[in-house]
Formats: sequence, C-alpha cells, structure tokens
Amino acid sequence: MPLDDSTVAALGTALFQARTSGVAIGPLTAAHPDMDMADAYRVQQDVVARLLAGGDRVVGYKLGLTSAPMQQMLGVDSPDFAPVLATHVNPDGADVAVQAFIWPRVEAEIALVLREDLAGPNCTAQDAARAVGGARAAIEIVDSRIQDWKIKLADTIADLASSADLWYGGGGPGQNDLFGYAGRPSFGHDSLATFWDLSADTQPIPWLGLNLYYGHAAGHDVIRSSFPDDPIGHFGYVETVVRF
Repeated sequence: MPLDDSTVAALGTALFQARTSGVAIGPLTAAHPDMDMADAYRVQQDVVARLLAGGDRVVGYKLGLTSAPMQQMLGVDSPDFAPVLATHVNPDGADVAVQAFIWPRVEAEIALVLREDLAGPNCTAQDAARAVGGARAAIEIVDSRIQDWKIKLADTIADLASSADLWYGGGGPGQNDLFGYAGRPSFGHDSLATFWDLSADTQPIPWLGLNLYYGHAAGHDVIRSSFPDDPIGHFGYVETVVRF
C-alpha cells in the first residue's frame, strides 16, 4: 500500500531537518519496510519543495545506478535520479567546510551540460542527446542524512539520491570557454588533471548536422585509473545528426 500523504510529509520534514541540522536520522525503510520507489520519489519531492521554498532552485539532475550490473544488484531496470540544487554547485577551486556534511564521501563524475532546455511529456532519448552541449570533469561529495549510511534504495532516493555538493571545471563543447582547464593543473599535490577540449559543429545542409569533439587530459592518479599505461588520455568522437 502506498504511503499516505501525512506520512510522506512527515518523512520529508525529517529529512529536511536532518539536512539543516546536520543530525542524521534512522533509515526510513526501517520504520516503513514496504516503502517502494514511488513512495521514495514522493518524499523526495516533498524535500525539494521545502528547499525551493527557502530560496534554492533546481539547476540540473543527478543520475545514479546507470550501469546494468548495479541495476541488477538492486533489482531495478532504470537509473534513479534527483535534482541538483544551485546552492550545491561549486566552481573549481571553491573551499568546503567538512562540518557542513554528516557522512561525506567523494566520487569522480562526468557532468553533461545542456545547450537547450528539455521538457516532457514527449521528450525522447534522441531529444536529450541533441540537447547535450558537452561534458565537464566534476567531483561530487555524496552524503547521507541516514545514520551510518544504512540505506536501501528507497532511502537514498528520498534523500535526493544521497547528494550533497558538486564541483565542476572547464568548458566543454557548446560552451563559450571551449579551450581551457578543467580542475587544477596537474603539478601539485592536490591536483586532478589538466584538461582541454575543442569542438566544432557544422550543418552543411538543413537536415544534416556534424559534431566533432576532441579532449586531451594529462594528470596523475585520476587519469592513470582510466589509462593505466599512459598518464595522458585522449578522447574524441564524430557525431552525425539527421533530422527528418
């Protein structure tokens, strides 16, 4: 049976207060073992509504469980998601106080930047692909408002997919600063990588578009984790877009 509206509001209040107070709460699924993904998204929407009422705004979305093995492990057939809020996005080089988090962890991510808005209900995968203007190197601090990370899928969905803060750098295809650094140069102890990229778009005829992209990354451990034989990484693609 779905959670009733009063229970959803109570769980949303508890998660919102945990975010603002920095004091973790027990797992939602411990008190509500039948809580499913639909219930969790309703709680998530309640939390987001409270954050927006406080002056925040949605600037993007976070996707989790994007790999088939992770989905199979948790018994789902699609990624989970949550909004990214403006107050949680930081430019490269920003400082962060560890006291602002409860159980922080750090993950390397890829942030896709849209060059045009997407809207439903008839938005397709092809529409989404065309809207992507490029990619940026990003670092995410994930955090959980659930005590000791004792979470199930419904807990993390309700808790905005365990999101906290996101750092990004550089430009990316479709951006004004196409040629530049993403992250700090890779010569210091706290470096990630030196990254530059270049892209070009052309539409030789009305129904045909060509997108070319090349990225070059040089760095230490971050690059070696993906390119173990060489601390320099190269990436490129040519995309053809046919409009009917």
